Order: sequence, then structure tokens, then C-alpha cells
Amino acid sequence: AAKVILSTVGVALFLAKEGPAQLPLFYVLLALLAILLSAASSGVIDRLPRLTLGQVAFFGTLAGAAALRLPIALDLPAVYYAVLAAAHIYEIVLDIVFWVVVAAFLDAVELKRSTAFIYMALAAGGVAGGALTAVLSPLMPPEDLLLALPVLGLIAAAQFRLARRRLQELPDPHR
Repeated sequence: AAKVILSTVGVALFLAKEGPAQLPLFYVLLALLAILLSAASSGVIDRLPRLTLGQVAFFGTLAGAAALRLPIALDLPAVYYAVLAAAHIYEIVLDIVFWVVVAAFLDAVELKRSTAFIYMALAAGGVAGGALTAVLSPLMPPEDLLLALPVLGLIAAAQFRLARRRLQELPDPHR
């Protein structure tokens, strides 16, 4: 749900405020940022318990994106670059950290059996995010939709907490 809301807000605000002509520059800057984040995260991924990594990465990214509401209110330069970058960073977190967490709890056979269900759950979250965005958009400006992200981050953190109680991490042969 958070991915849909953040992506929708990021794209809408960037195109409205910066314009489509700024997209090439944005993607160059995003690529540089992604390289830096990947280098930094590679040293952290193996040092934290997987569920803690998931909680911190998901909630931290969403809270950081929501915090951009203040620079938007202050009309700071380049803030719309930051909002759209936050959307892409969240996608990177979802694509990498989520699967790192899953791999820590499901062996290859279980992962093959569960992959379709996992993707259905991700798609259901996308539907929920689209519905929430559709309901809230007529009621508030797009930048205020960012304020829903910490709530979704708390829901994700609670899900990780529940998983910690119910699941056993597989032994890592490389540790």
C-alpha cells in the first residue's frame, strides 16, 4: 500500500512542480544515490537480524518520506526530487530487503511453494494502496498523503514483530 501511495505522490508532485523536462536529471541523480545506498547497505545487511533489518528499513524509509512534508510546506528547493527519490528508494528497499528477510526464513523448497502467495499478498497491498489513494485524493492535497506513510510503516513494523514471535530464522551457513 505504501509503495503505491508514495509512488503516486512522488510522480504527481514531481511532474507538477519540476516538470517532465527534469526527469533525465532526476534519474541520473537517482542512479548515483542508489549506488551510494547499495554500498552503504551491503555492510549493514549481514550485521542485523533479518527482522530487525526489515523493521528499520521499511519504517525508516516511510517515516523519512513522510518527514518530507515539512520541506514541502517550507517550499524548499529540490524537495520534489527528494519525494520522488524516496519513492524509488522505498521500491529498492522492498525489492531487496524484503527478499533478504524472506530468504532468512524460507528454504528453497518453501520459497518455491510460497512465492505465488507472497506476490498475491504484495498485489493485495497494491490494491489497498490504490484504493486508499483514490479515497483520500479528493479530500486532501497530494503532499498530505505522505502523512499516511508512518501509519503504514507502523503496520509493517507490527507485522515484523508478529513474525519474530512465530518464525524461526534458518541457520546461515556463512556466519
